[in-house]
Amino acid sequence: RLQEAVQKTRTEYDRCLDNYSSSKIKFEEAAFKGKTGKRYEDAKDRYHKTCKKLHLTHNDYVMLLCEASEFERDMRTILLPGLLEHQQAIQEDMIEKWKIILQDIQRCSNVADKKFQDLYNRIESNIISVKSSEEYTKFIENHKTAPPKPLYFKFDSSLLDNHKLSLSPNSIVLNDLTMDSLKHKLAENESKLGDCRCQIKDKQTLIIQYETELATVKIKSDSASVNRMFAVKKICDDLKKEVNELRCQEQKLNRQNELIQMPINDLGSNQPPPGFDVSKETLGVTEPMMGDGSSSHNSLTSLANPKSKVSGKVINILKQPFTGGKQRFGSTHSLGRQELESNELSESQV
Repeated sequence: RLQEAVQKTRTEYDRCLDNYSSSKIKFEEAAFKGKTGKRYEDAKDRYHKTCKKLHLTHNDYVMLLCEASEFERDMRTILLPGLLEHQQAIQEDMIEKWKIILQDIQRCSNVADKKFQDLYNRIESNIISVKSSEEYTKFIENHKTAPPKPLYFKFDSSLLDNHKLSLSPNSIVLNDLTMDSLKHKLAENESKLGDCRCQIKDKQTLIIQYETELATVKIKSDSASVNRMFAVKKICDDLKKEVNELRCQEQKLNRQNELIQMPINDLGSNQPPPGFDVSKETLGVTEPMMGDGSSSHNSLTSLANPKSKVSGKVINILKQPFTGGKQRFGSTHSLGRQELESNELSESQV
């Protein structure tokens, strides 16, 4: 189930990366073309949402990998061996029950005849030799298998190969987009951790009480004490199994809290860095420039300004009619050029 969850989150992570790249390109195009209004705001809003979704999914992926790794290790080293021991304890209890039944049958047998006395003694000897702790030793040796090979849950670094992002594999990203969710996750884990530790403490107290009672009823031979002994032993085994599971859960929560707490401690009292930056320097958007370094927009604006002397003369020249013949002072083209030169000379003198 964890493998499926990890694969599902990885697929979601890949989808978020594609959506982020697409929305960023569209927003950069809108910013470069100088678009304003609803289209620009829509592109900016989508870019912000995909950026936040990507950062949150990254943290979910990292914490899920941590959880899967912890659970896989605990399953191999604690839970699975504990389950086998629990099952073996149940079977050994069954042997003890059958041993008591056989002893009752043996005691009720008729031993009047010499032949039956010999049979009685053999049955009694064989029943006494039954030891539940050794009954399954040969069976376990013949059918034991090698422990399962470990499964490695690692961050798929290939997801970030084609993307220039500030996301690091196996590290939680902390910024203003993820700060609230990380604090919420930390508080949630702390609450679960407190409940888990309380349950462990309560169950350990019960184990001590039941083991004390078990030691008392073991020395009694009446049927009520024998039945109580098996019931108490089963309760103790179940409690020990539950404590092991709770300790694994406690370890998983501690590990997740370490991942979250580390960047928060590094941040200290400072404000979290921005996770969504739309400045032109960050996006690489610049205004188109003329050859001399001035903005083409400013040049066109100066020509269209009605207070500009040069633009006024140029407009007057353009309004003059063009004729095919020569004038007294030359063609209209030469006249326009002379007037421009005289205007530029007068401006330079001023």
